[in-house]
Amino acid sequence: MNILQTRIKNKQPIINGWLSQGSAFKAELMAKQGFHSITVDLQHGLQDYQQMLDSFHGLRGSDVVPMVRVAWNQPDQIMKALDAGALGIICPMVNSKIEAEQFAEALYYPPKGERSFGPIRAMQIYDNYYSQANEHIIGFAMIETEQAVNQIDEILSVKGINGLYIGPADLSISHGFAPGFDRKEPEMLEKIDYILAKGKQYNVATAIHTDDPDYAIKMIEKGFDMVTISSDIRAMVDGLQMATAPLKEFLNIKANANKGY
Repeated sequence: MNILQTRIKNKQPIINGWLSQGSAFKAELMAKQGFHSITVDLQHGLQDYQQMLDSFHGLRGSDVVPMVRVAWNQPDQIMKALDAGALGIICPMVNSKIEAEQFAEALYYPPKGERSFGPIRAMQIYDNYYSQANEHIIGFAMIETEQAVNQIDEILSVKGINGLYIGPADLSISHGFAPGFDRKEPEMLEKIDYILAKGKQYNVATAIHTDDPDYAIKMIEKGFDMVTISSDIRAMVDGLQMATAPLKEFLNIKANANKGY
């Protein structure tokens, strides 16, 4: 049911896409671009639950695995995303063992967790959903603060946390840097390497958010199981800038020429 687990087991890196705006058509387009999974962003994205469903419908005709970054570590949000068909959940700001336990409890049905039964869409699109769900859900705890780094062993001691996801922007802020992806500062690279090593030590999947393809490749070479590259909004902005830049340059040259420069 979840091909990401097969790729992780076989040490085949995962390319994860990022969908910030809810649209079945946009999700359908992204699904044709070579991503193994696409994450619908409910935390900072410009969409709601219904738009998340629309995105899932757009992915339905492909092999791309639907994932969700929930807005916060709240059981109702996590369970509703799973009920809608998400096979992976990225949970922001998991900073302690207690928060990791809260996250894990919402991911799984008893006795593994405390998830309530009601997979209104998931049981329609996945065979034998209830009997297999606990084995096929991936829960990525976001490590994005100094506190989380300091308590990573306690977080990883929680059964059911089977993934770590580095959020470079907030991790940078918590260590005194301006927010941003693709960190190159020695201090930040040391933190990234430390989180990666802990993931390997506890045999959980490791993921990181990136901006540049070359940086993403370097993270794969380091040993990350998943890299998120770009987003729908970033791709649109970059594409539009590439299209308009030559025209703006031409018009500037022409305007300067008319002034006699």
